Amino acid sequence: MSQSQKGKLPATNASCIDVDQAEGLTMADLSINTAQQRSLPARSYDDITIAWICALPHELAASIAALDEDHGCITPSALDDPNKYVLGKVSGHNIVMLCLPLGRYGTISAANVATHLKRSFPSVRFALLVGIGAGIPSAEHDIRLGDVVVSKPTGTAGGVIQYDLGKIMPDGSFEVRGFLSKPPMIFLNAAQVLQARHETQKPAMISHLDKLTCKLRANYSRPKDSVTDPIVGGKPDLNPKIHYGLIASGNKVISHAEERNRLRKNHDVICLEMEAAGIMDYIPCLVIRGVCDFADSTKNDDWQRYAAATAAAYAKEFLEHVGIVSTSARAIPAAMVSLLPRDPGFVGRENALETIKKALDPRGSNLRKSQIAIEYAHRHRQASPQTSIFWVSGSTPDRFLSSYVAIAEEMKLPGIANPQCNRLDLVHRWLLSDSSGQWLMILDNVDDVDFVRPPRNSGGKTYDFTMSRYLPTRGLLLVTSRSREAISHIVEPDHFAVIDVMTKVEACVLLNNRIPNDLGNEQERAALATNLDFIPLALTQASSYIRWRRRATVGKYLNLLNDKKSRLQVLKSEGGDLRRDPEFPNAVLATWQISMEQIRQQHEAASDLLSLMSIFDRQNIPEFLLSNGKDQDEFEEAIETLIGFSFISEVTTSGYQAFQMHRLVQIATTDWLSCHGKYEMKHNIALQLMLKVYPSDMESFKNQKNCRILEPHAAAILLQDVTDEAASYHVKLNNARCAYNMRIGKYDIAEMMASESSKICVRNLGGSYELALISINLGAAILLGQSRWKEAEGLLEKLVPVYEVLLEPRTRALCHARFMLAKCYEGQGRLNEAEALLARELENEEAAGKSKSFTSQQARLSLGSIFLDRKEYVEAEGMYNKALANMIEKHITTDPVDILICFSQIVRIQTIRKRSADAEAISARVLTIVQECLGEDNCRTIELMLFVSTLYAQHGNLQAAERLASQALATMKNMLGEDDPQFGPIMAHLGMIYSAQERLEEADEMLTQAVPLLRNAFGESSRTRKSLVSLAQVRRTQGRLTEAERLEEEAAGI
Repeated sequence: MSQSQKGKLPATNASCIDVDQAEGLTMADLSINTAQQRSLPARSYDDITIAWICALPHELAASIAALDEDHGCITPSALDDPNKYVLGKVSGHNIVMLCLPLGRYGTISAANVATHLKRSFPSVRFALLVGIGAGIPSAEHDIRLGDVVVSKPTGTAGGVIQYDLGKIMPDGSFEVRGFLSKPPMIFLNAAQVLQARHETQKPAMISHLDKLTCKLRANYSRPKDSVTDPIVGGKPDLNPKIHYGLIASGNKVISHAEERNRLRKNHDVICLEMEAAGIMDYIPCLVIRGVCDFADSTKNDDWQRYAAATAAAYAKEFLEHVGIVSTSARAIPAAMVSLLPRDPGFVGRENALETIKKALDPRGSNLRKSQIAIEYAHRHRQASPQTSIFWVSGSTPDRFLSSYVAIAEEMKLPGIANPQCNRLDLVHRWLLSDSSGQWLMILDNVDDVDFVRPPRNSGGKTYDFTMSRYLPTRGLLLVTSRSREAISHIVEPDHFAVIDVMTKVEACVLLNNRIPNDLGNEQERAALATNLDFIPLALTQASSYIRWRRRATVGKYLNLLNDKKSRLQVLKSEGGDLRRDPEFPNAVLATWQISMEQIRQQHEAASDLLSLMSIFDRQNIPEFLLSNGKDQDEFEEAIETLIGFSFISEVTTSGYQAFQMHRLVQIATTDWLSCHGKYEMKHNIALQLMLKVYPSDMESFKNQKNCRILEPHAAAILLQDVTDEAASYHVKLNNARCAYNMRIGKYDIAEMMASESSKICVRNLGGSYELALISINLGAAILLGQSRWKEAEGLLEKLVPVYEVLLEPRTRALCHARFMLAKCYEGQGRLNEAEALLARELENEEAAGKSKSFTSQQARLSLGSIFLDRKEYVEAEGMYNKALANMIEKHITTDPVDILICFSQIVRIQTIRKRSADAEAISARVLTIVQECLGEDNCRTIELMLFVSTLYAQHGNLQAAERLASQALATMKNMLGEDDPQFGPIMAHLGMIYSAQERLEEADEMLTQAVPLLRNAFGESSRTRKSLVSLAQVRRTQGRLTEAERLEEEAAGI
């Protein structure tokens, strides 16, 4: 096989890209050992179903000799897979063999090898662990050297126990804990049949062993210097026997009879080995071990090669009794994300559907009709129920992001609820991994070439990201587009499949299915189909109108089309967008016009609602936005009317009810509004509604989620040109979006929004300082949040003098600007300048009799920070105590951050000054107030609970610390679901509490869960390192020394 073929990507079709084949995953594209030039019956990695895993080179040598067909050694194409594989066949099974790295034995190394194996061979469903082990003979089990031991489940274990995983008991004994997975049922059934046959027949493994040892060197034969067992006496028998029972696995080498016998007595194990516990929960497997010693002082290497040969011979016989494993089964539950409901009236289009179906093999298609894609997706799901279906909008960056978020939420990907998480990258990496299983992604409406790839000239549009960066390179991808240029950057143009409009026959069938027979004859239906250019959307709308209106018929509808021609011509001449888009069909506009007139006459609220919806992004418009301030009965009636006329459809996505409209309906509606001089009015209504619904409090988890849902629609509104009348609403909504993006850490986006608000204030509002001040304050806050002290100082030092002229001396906005300026000084170490500015503000407030005002509170907080920087603890505590007393007295919670800052600094000072009792007393008081004022579902309440719990733990009050941390974790799980990265710090904290309480099993469980969450949220940070060290300490205390050393090495590398 040619090395040059490795990784070569065949020309790609657009319909559906099967990247498992397109990225060189066929055997023809793999590097094959030149000594093995035979063709491989397995067509691709997907045909490999069983793994055969060894730990030692001589185990692998014996295993290769057992193959019926040896297809050679390969190196996988994945750069991050260091494994070497041997491919072959045994009894019709396509097998992949591999061996642990030289000198790297034990459960951890085995788990790493299994992880890479599953990534490179996603269709491997089961494994055999074949090699040597230590027998444990007893009166019940007459185990001899060279015999074979096979793992068998018992009532309390799955066939293998991990002997170094457990708990040290008070009496010094060690209690094994945990339950490893059972072998797969197909293996258990085969083992049972084989065991029964061996009761009456000579094992076939004996002849297999003879043939196998003939292929190998002489030292794989039975040692000649010993024919009897050194432990259990009896008549010598040269043929190996097979024993079924419990096997113990672990990283510790056992070479003392006393320890071996303890395991036999306590757990009835009959064999010891060192790899199975690392693999059992990764791949369902059966363990087969040839006995080479008895785990005592007589241990030597004389029997290792012969024992490896007997294990391989049994494995060969065993596979003869295992049915051929199908590659179609899949463990991951299939999902359907954002796929629209199937159209029960879908007809025809069989040529288009067949085009897609054929394209699945050669990879690709470009479709211009979403309904055909929907129908194909449902048919594909019926034919392949184990395949997940993901519907992704490619129309805009916001819609693309929302689709990926929906996938992450449906599949419960760890990290999706973390505001700092790159959701696109999270889903992209998951789709590339084998854990995503089989899936079909339908990428709909890929029309914007500048979004598909970066613009090639300054005239193109620019976006925060391009689609091509996040398109997966595996799985099945079906793309729909109206732009050849856009789609050509995803697939090869010669693989496009352009889908034409319906044929006349298909169009008439559609009308026949939707319109009762007594409402029009065949000639009228054919004439209607012709008049509507056979466009499915137009035909559907016309059918809905005829069914909806009493006494309507196909003939009357044809008359309406003819009567409206002159008026439609006027609309076309004024609706510029329609003329610029040559593919927009006039027939859709005509049917829309007729239906809209009917709606306006019968249901004005439905007409208004459709007009409003056309201003927003057309997809996933949340019901809570549209229904705000409306009578519920009237709203429901309006929605039913629009659905009845096929203008909109109802969808449920990511846990909220929403609606969407066809792109052509949206264009037609907005053009109708423009032609009738109503667009600006409707746009202003939509803008004010969005401003009313868009949350201002960013501390609530629920509000943050609503902001994310509303973002695409707020962005769509603000894309419109700003009029002087609507400028103030633009600025307010832009500032609200700015605050949201700043809260979730997207400072770059927030900075652009603040800058845009400032420009609107100058351009459209005559420099209105009230709104400008808000935008400028946001801009300065954004710079401060990124510790860009000098830039923030430059902005504020220019603005403060202007506001001193424009505003009254003690205006809150002016004071706030001065406080931010003082923060800039403090951040640069210019403490004297900062103190002078703040002291002046505080003196002015106190002189005016406003010592308890909000401004005084802010001044004291800032001065306290400066005193703390200087280690002037008495002065700092005095400032913070006054501020906190004022906040508690007035229940000032407009900015909960102030309470948290003030409280945490007081506790910090009291701890430094060794006043633990005072710190705990004030902690309990402040926490009670914050919980009452903000509620337990507030981000700041959770932060405060964790802070107080940490304080209790530091002071040795572990019971109180555990109670608070557990309550905080339960609250967050209730709000965010399971396995969110935000749980990491709390879980790590709880794990350390359990460790301090000597509850080692619970500590191990909590810290084990916390480490990957911390890595997801914070990367290789000090938090992650601290948790790794804590987990290592727990494992060391449990006696799991090898694992503890590995964790310590990981921590040292951070």
